[in-house]
Amino acid sequence: MHALIPHRWTEAPLSDGGSLRQGLMASPNLTQWRHLDGTVPGMEAAWVDSARVGIPSDYFYLAAKWPVLPKLARSGTCRPSFQQVIVDHRPAFNRLHEGVGDFAARASGTCTEHGHVNRWAYFVAAPSYGPERRVGLRNSGLYMVVAVMPDGPRVRSTLQKVLYDTRFGHASVRDLMLAARQSARLG
Repeated sequence: MHALIPHRWTEAPLSDGGSLRQGLMASPNLTQWRHLDGTVPGMEAAWVDSARVGIPSDYFYLAAKWPVLPKLARSGTCRPSFQQVIVDHRPAFNRLHEGVGDFAARASGTCTEHGHVNRWAYFVAAPSYGPERRVGLRNSGLYMVVAVMPDGPRVRSTLQKVLYDTRFGHASVRDLMLAARQSARLG
């Protein structure tokens, strides 16, 4: 996994403490970033190895649809300004695992606290067996990238670069989004 980390940010792996997520987080203040409430700049890029977890892909679909960022999503200071579901093929949720689904979405918004504005951007995908599976990590059941940065003249382009240029294996988030759009067209 590769991610663009702004200068003066510290990075740390996510895989500590028995977490099923693999990846990294980065921030000028990692302790505060862990609250993931939109008040501190930072980024997190994570994926879940479905072979290691050993659960059916249907459950990754549910995890992607459920807010992976509950504190940011429920924060009284944060608001979405853009939300887009790129693909939403609901799985059958049966024992035979027929009709396996995939899901991908992105969102962005702002968090305002004491007059200070941070902008955030987010991408999540549960590739199941759709086209996203062919471009990303072979065993990934879930991808998630979130970035929060102080508002400023170039923050939107910087957020997009940090978010969309994050790579999982040879595939960037931009590649995963294109594959999700292809999956949506396939129906």
